[in-house]
Amino acid sequence: MHLGIYIGGDQSMGIDARAARLFARRARWDGRLLIKVKGRGSIPRACTMKIIAKWFPMLEPPLLQLFVHDAPHRRMHVKVIQQYRVFLHDAILKLGIKLPIEHDIELDVMFINPATPDLGNAYLALEQALDDKTLTKPGIVVDDSLIQKVTMSKFFPGLPKK
Repeated sequence: MHLGIYIGGDQSMGIDARAARLFARRARWDGRLLIKVKGRGSIPRACTMKIIAKWFPMLEPPLLQLFVHDAPHRRMHVKVIQQYRVFLHDAILKLGIKLPIEHDIELDVMFINPATPDLGNAYLALEQALDDKTLTKPGIVVDDSLIQKVTMSKFFPGLPKK
């Protein structure tokens, strides 16, 4: 499998710069992570990661709901997981939550068009991105053991019709 990343104008890990520029122009790319995946069994595609977060503090324990478009696989490069953490941090910070979270929470996640059909690998990448003790600071939760319940699902939208 070939993986390339295009972040903020820097070319790294072998992505075709011309293809990235074309995609950026067509999609009006706004600085999100651009991944181009090409390999055995995968559909060649360029995608941007997008995270929608909702917080329900009135529940006990509070519920963090995430809709993650183009979530990475846990075996992707550490830079991809680190960038995933930055996007998660930005999305959750906009909710007005004090980070890192130091109390029990419940997690409801929907992976939309993830890089893997396996929910386990998509969740492990999310767990790495959430945990304050892995990768570089800042994390989302002090320790991943604070996540008391996880509900997750995946959705693969069909190819656009012409």
